[in-house]
Amino acid sequence: LFLTAHTESDLINRAFAAGADDYISKPIVEQELVTRIVNRLERLRLRQKRGQLEG
Repeated sequence: LFLTAHTESDLINRAFAAGADDYISKPIVEQELVTRIVNRLERLRLRQKRGQLEG
């Protein structure tokens, strides 16, 4: 997750190409940021759990 003041698609695409998988632009809405972080952590938890079940 990266934070940016830029909205130009070229800059955002370069960030994705460098490994980012999500972004949020300024001005930052606190609840949106918190929700994105919570969702990312939940997906990570589910991937780890799936790995344990498959392993």
